[in-house]
Amino acid sequence: MPNFSPRLEIYPQRIAENARVILGLCHNHGIQVAAVTKVTCAHPAVSQALLDAGVDMLADSRIENLQALRRLGATLPLMLLRIPAPSQAAEVVRWSDVSLNSSVATLRLLSQAAAFHGVLHRVILMVDLGDLREGIWPDRAVDALREAVTLPALDVIGLGCNLACYGGVIPTTEKMQQLIDLRHTCRAATGLELPVLCGGNSANLPLLAAGGMPPEINLLRIGETMLLGCSVIDRSALAGHPPGRSARGGRGDRAGTQALRSHRASAGRMPSAGRRNLWTAASVSALSATWGGRMWWWIISHQKIPVSSCWAAAATISFLMWKMRSKRLPSVRKSPSTLAMARCWRRALQPMYTKW
Repeated sequence: MPNFSPRLEIYPQRIAENARVILGLCHNHGIQVAAVTKVTCAHPAVSQALLDAGVDMLADSRIENLQALRRLGATLPLMLLRIPAPSQAAEVVRWSDVSLNSSVATLRLLSQAAAFHGVLHRVILMVDLGDLREGIWPDRAVDALREAVTLPALDVIGLGCNLACYGGVIPTTEKMQQLIDLRHTCRAATGLELPVLCGGNSANLPLLAAGGMPPEINLLRIGETMLLGCSVIDRSALAGHPPGRSARGGRGDRAGTQALRSHRASAGRMPSAGRRNLWTAASVSALSATWGGRMWWWIISHQKIPVSSCWAAAATISFLMWKMRSKRLPSVRKSPSTLAMARCWRRALQPMYTKW
């Protein structure tokens, strides 16, 4: 009998192939690529595949992942994606070469930490262009840069933005032009060169492939498209990939076909992380008890039950099915293990009662 278990299959060669296609597209337009490793927690195999592909920079949102990249032997510049926590200023300047920032108060702490350690830390000032995820408002950028330029041990190398993340604002030529115009204003007011314009993430690739990316944009942070081989906006095939073979698996390749199906299930049908978690919980319940799993799949399709409730229900259904199969159902009510399971169920399903 086959042994089914939840697992994640990673194909570093395909990730490297995706990375080379994206690097070719970006480099042809004068854009450097910061390859994002946060979704794999800087897994050595994935990180090495990106290094072998020739990325310009590695980026992650966690300090411990940046440490892992250094231990791997990465000599490329490392970028911290997450807005630095004030309490981690010393770690930020120690393990990252570049950080994305949205707060002048944090810049002061980074300046103090960099001066203490005797390093020059480069920063990119993030600007909010409507996605509402991170960045200062454009009308406050000049004041922030005027103070940042006076801070020692800091080098403000440019401006950046993040789109198609929280608010779902799709990158367009007009949005990129806003960033370019803001740099012109900041240059005139502060005298800073600001050579780097970081236009966004994987969501910018369709605009780049369509020829709508202004030439002034010279840095992108790419992660998801390198891993999945598809557009993060509409899940279409990776631009520039050879036809007849998906970056996620080839024809006639059984393992590739399974990977392709997995991506369709987790990325195409369930775009949000919450739905993917619910799908995983339902799959586990289906594997543990066929009839109970089908029933619970129908229940959680309403998406009103938290993931913890799904796990509790899956365990309880499995236990009851075992009782029925072993013809011990009359003893269920008196069994201490059943009473403990019922108490766990009651606590886990309490949020469901309040919603329904």
